[in-house]
Amino acid sequence: MKMKLLVGGLLFLIVVNLATIGSYLYVRWTQSQPVPHFGPGRGFPMDLDPLKRARFLELLKSFRDETQTLEDKIVRTQDEIFSLLGRDSAPQDKVKEKLKELADLRLQISERATQRLIEAKSFLSPVEQKMFLDGILQMRPEPPRPFGHEGPPPPPFGREEEPPPPH
Repeated sequence: MKMKLLVGGLLFLIVVNLATIGSYLYVRWTQSQPVPHFGPGRGFPMDLDPLKRARFLELLKSFRDETQTLEDKIVRTQDEIFSLLGRDSAPQDKVKEKLKELADLRLQISERATQRLIEAKSFLSPVEQKMFLDGILQMRPEPPRPFGHEGPPPPPFGREEEPPPPH
């Protein structure tokens, strides 16, 4: 009887500990993620007149269509790299070649994105351009932080940290 009680108590404590850790990680994860102005499921970020909005959406659609094959190639190249690394003796020259191919694919996407950004700037007002660029900056992933580093994340690149509100 005492053994069953001890095992039951131990299981209960393990469940409580796991729930506490899970809650802590959930809160920590949700607080550290920036909320983008736009992106999947966020709707349209800017108040544009119908003509600008149609032109902007067409620009985004053409960019997605153009880069979809490149994104697929990136996934295949990454799979090939991990396959090569999974071998007992990974051929370094092949891995290096695949890494260069991966970098080239990412560069092509970046060049096309820059091209589209310049096109968008040609018909957006300065205020709309700033909103668009701020949205892009917010959607970037946070830089990795050193292990064990506590405190708030660093301010986004190119923007000053806002002072805390007065008390």
